[in-house]
Amino acid sequence: MFTHMKRMFIWIFRCHHCRGFGIQSPSAYSFVRYVVNEHYPYYAYADLAASFPQLGKRERKLGEFYFRLANFAQAYQWLCCGSMPHWLAPYVQAGCKGTAVVDLEEAELHAGISPEHPLVVHLLDPLRAEETYERVLPMLNQKSILVVEGIGCSHHARQLWQKLRHDLRTGVTFDLHYCGLVFFDTARPKQHYVINF
Repeated sequence: MFTHMKRMFIWIFRCHHCRGFGIQSPSAYSFVRYVVNEHYPYYAYADLAASFPQLGKRERKLGEFYFRLANFAQAYQWLCCGSMPHWLAPYVQAGCKGTAVVDLEEAELHAGISPEHPLVVHLLDPLRAEETYERVLPMLNQKSILVVEGIGCSHHARQLWQKLRHDLRTGVTFDLHYCGLVFFDTARPKQHYVINF
C-alpha cells in the first residue's frame, strides 16, 4: 500500500512533465514520446512477462523501458557496473538482439571507440558510480548513453547526479526519478529534462 501511495505521489508531483509537454527540442520530444513514455504494447512484453512473472511493477516498468532504450540505441555493448538483475539482459536483448550485455569488469574496454559504435553504460551501484564514470568516460562517444540507477536514493546519489548534469563533457540529461540518462552529443545545446516516467 505504501509503495503504491509513493508511486502515486511521484506521478502527481511530476504530472506537468508528461509525454514531452513543454519540450522545444524535436529530438528530445521524440525521445520522450516514443522511447521513455511509449505505451504501445510491444510483441515481446507478453513473452518477457511470462518468463519473469515474479517481477514487481517498478522492475517490469524499468525492464520495458530498457527494452525500448536498447531498441533506440542499437548499441553493440550494454556495459553494467554493479549487481545486474537477472531480468536485465533478456529485456535489453529482446529490444536489440545485436547488443551484448556485459559486466563492466569483464568487458574489453579501449579508448577511441569508433563513433559508429553506440555504447550504453549502466551504473547500477550509486556508491561506485562516480569512480566508474571517470573510468569509462574516455571510451564514450557522441552516440553513447549513460544510465544511472537510483539518482534520488541517497544524498550521495543526488550529488553525483547534479555533478553529471553540470559536467561540461555531458550533453542532454533526463531525470526519470528511478534512473537518469546522460547523452554525450555536445554539439546539441545542453538541456536537462525532468520526465514523469
